[in-house]
Order: sequence, then C-alpha cells, then structure tokens
Amino acid sequence: MASPLPHLSRSVRASVLNAHATTSLASSSLVRSFASTPSAAAKAPAKPLQKKRTALKKNSSSGPRSTGSKRRSGGDAASSSNVALTTPFYRPPADMRSLPTLTPEDANKKSLNQIMAFSRRDLDAFEKFGVEKKVKNALGSHVRPSSLVRAATLDLYSQLASSASASSSKKLALTGPLSGGKSHLMLQAVSYALASDWLVLYIPQLVTFINSTSAFEYSAEEQAYLQPEAVQKFFSSVLSVNQEVLKKMKVDAGKESSQVTFDRDISVSSTATLEQLLKLATSQKVTPLASQRIFDLFLTSISRQKAVPTLLAMDHLQSLYLPSRYRTADYATVQSYELAPVRSLIQFIAGEGLQSGAILSAVSHSNPSFAVPNEVKAVFNHQQQKQLAKGSSSGSVRSQLDETALHAYTDIHPLHVEHVRACNWSLVDVPDAWTEPELRALYELRRQEGRNWNGGNSIAEQAMSSSPFGAVAGKGTTAATATEDELFLLRLLDSGRNPEKFEKSVWGSSVL
Repeated sequence: MASPLPHLSRSVRASVLNAHATTSLASSSLVRSFASTPSAAAKAPAKPLQKKRTALKKNSSSGPRSTGSKRRSGGDAASSSNVALTTPFYRPPADMRSLPTLTPEDANKKSLNQIMAFSRRDLDAFEKFGVEKKVKNALGSHVRPSSLVRAATLDLYSQLASSASASSSKKLALTGPLSGGKSHLMLQAVSYALASDWLVLYIPQLVTFINSTSAFEYSAEEQAYLQPEAVQKFFSSVLSVNQEVLKKMKVDAGKESSQVTFDRDISVSSTATLEQLLKLATSQKVTPLASQRIFDLFLTSISRQKAVPTLLAMDHLQSLYLPSRYRTADYATVQSYELAPVRSLIQFIAGEGLQSGAILSAVSHSNPSFAVPNEVKAVFNHQQQKQLAKGSSSGSVRSQLDETALHAYTDIHPLHVEHVRACNWSLVDVPDAWTEPELRALYELRRQEGRNWNGGNSIAEQAMSSSPFGAVAGKGTTAATATEDELFLLRLLDSGRNPEKFEKSVWGSSVL
C-alpha cells in the first residue's frame, strides 16, 4: 500500500505557491495605488478608525414604530388605541351596529328590501366551509357583512320551512344568468338552517371534486376513483360546524350486526353517533377506501332519519354532469360519475334523498372552464316547460338553452342526460334584473358606510343638469337629498339593474 505522504507534500507545496502568488499580486496592487496618490497624502500618517459610541436609552423609542401585537405597551402613549391617523383623507369606519341580524323570524314581509347583517355564527360557518373568493370579497367589502332581504329570499325561506316536516323534502335548483344573486341566496339558506338547528352540509365549490386539484386513485372494490383528500376536507368542515347536532344523530347501516367494518381493522359500532363516525373519518388511521365507505354510510344515515332536518347546499351544480379534468393511465378523460364521491352524491340525490329537509343547488356561470353543458340545459329547459304547464312555476318563461341550438351533431353524453333527469330538480328562476327598491337599499347601505363618494357641489350640478329626469324639486326637498336621488337614478340607468354593475358604479366608477 502506497504511503499518502507524497500526496500530502504535493498539496502543501501547491498551497504555499498559491499563497506566495496571492501575496505578490496584493503587494503589486498596493504599490500601484500608492504611486497614483499625491506625495502629501502618502506622507500623512494613517489614523485609526474609531467607532462612535452612542448612549442607548432603554425607556425611549428611537423613532416611529408600529404598535404590533408583539410589543408590550407600558402606558397610554404607546398603546395602539391612541395612535390616530392625521391624514385628511382618512375616514373612520362607520358604526353599523344598528343593523338588525338576519334570523328566520325577522325575515318577513315587513323586512322586505331591508339590509340585515349575518350573525357571527353564520360568518364562522362560511369561513369553515370555504366560500369561493368572489363571494368572500363581496362580504368583506362591507363594514359589517350583511344581506338584502329580497322577495326571492322570502320565497326560499317559505319552501325551507315547509320542507322541515317529514315527506315534504325538496330538491331545488337555482337558475339564472351571471351575477343574479344565486350564491348569495344560498348563503341566506345556510343562515336559515343554522338558526333553525338543522344539520348543514354546504359545498360552496362543487367544482373542486372534478378540477383535478386533489389526489385520486382507482379502487377495484368500488370500481371508481377515490378522492380521500376531498372527502376528508368535507368531513372536517361538517364536523366543525355541526358538532352539537351530530351528537344527536345515530349511524343507520341497516344491519343487525354490532360493528360496521370499512376496511381491515377500521370499524365503528352500529350504535355510534355521526359525530363519532366523522371523527373516525378525519383520523390518521383511515384509508382511502374506508374514507369513501364512511362517506356512503354518512349519506345513507342522514337520508333515513327524520328527527333532525338537513340542508345539503351545493354551488356549481353542473359539476355533477361534466367531464372531469382527471386522466387515466392512458390519458383518457375521467367522467364525473366515475369519481366515487360524485357518484355517491348523484345516487343520493336521485335515490332516497332526504326525508326531512332540502337539497339546494345553484347553476354557476362564473367559471367559463366549467360552463353549463348542453345536457343540463336541455333537461332543465324541458323541466321548466313541465313546471309551467302544471302551474308550479311563476314568472316569465326563460329557456335554459341560452340560445344554444341542439342539432344532430351536438355532442351529448347519454349518461349525463340520464343523471340530470334522475335527480328531478325543481327549478327556481332567480331574476337577473333587480327591482328599484332593492338597489335603493344597497345604495343607502353604501352611503351609510361612507363608500359613496361624490365630488361636492360641482358633481351635483353636473348630475342634475345631465339627468333625463330633470332637477328634483318639491316641498321639503333639500339640495343634499336631491343630489343623492339624482346620483342614484343615474347609476340605476347605467347598470341596467344588474347588481354587479350597480355595485361597481357605486364604488367609484363614474357614470357622468
């Protein structure tokens, strides 16, 4: 074996040569730098640098700081309550505590076209269920998240009240164009169910089951694709919102055995509560197969009980009848009914359903990537004609086809058509053009919040001179009242009574 000493001597010799070369280069550069400087500067002795010491005071601040939560304030001078903004453009938020809270008892004909605030329990439930970003931003734009009691709200509350009794459950599908208020009506229905101590199952984005944002795997036992992450997320939100209600509901497997086995050693007692079932579903030891079978047992249990009314609310209804974004191993498209949770929901809606409560859904036009398919439009158009013939639907006839002509070459999936028909939805047409009293209530709310900015007398004069209605005058009418009325009418005409366009005009897009 060769000795490592020759290698060591060579490495030491190389390091010494490198150090010598580095020292030579440094010395030559220093000589050039000194040769280029004046002789007086070269003769001046170098003064050592001394760091100036500053006295630090422990009890005094060194500059303006924010009063964050990590800093402890010792007195009133440093407390965040006394830090005031001095800019002339700052306006403190308006005090909206006078708004009444939305409850089933207070939402009646006397409160029609009035603004009512969501309760803290409603807002916590919306946060846990995970409302979509557009709805969340709309609620957050108000000083106090609130809701407008419309005629559609009272009609929906009336149907929910009648569905609470046994053998009167309903399957309602909200239809209508974009920005008509369907998602907001669904929030009001969730608020009604929470205040009435119902079991609330809310899926604000049903599209998340088919848009390929969660893991999936094929199960030979179920002959479908499992989605354990999506199912566990649903169970977690239901358990956190309805924990007290779930304690009153029992598992109903329809068997006399004492145990219900899901997968290997994962089982639950046949006399367990639904709270215990969902805690098992959200535990770490549950397998994807067991998670799906718990999902099926949960839907079966709530469909067979009558003691507690249940609300199943789902937005983006068309996601149940669309090709998904998932792909098989050979890159074939996975249809929505091939996903196990979606298949279970379709079977639940078309099969036993609910004996006490309501299934509420809404067709959404906010995501063009998952537009309403021709299968849904064709069946809903036929369903609406049947409802009008029976006299169970009021209002004008509006085709659900949206000017989409069906012809011999239209791509129609027969199984999706069959699934839409089997669900047998009762259509509720939500009007897209809001009434003038409804928009007036929204305008008054924005004005109270201080969000309706006008430019003073110059804009008031311009508004009154350019308005087709002319100047508002009369006994007891002040200039300020006339200005607000004129601005409201101009924004009303500019928006075409569409609530989304009207909100944008109030928020600052000028109509003048």
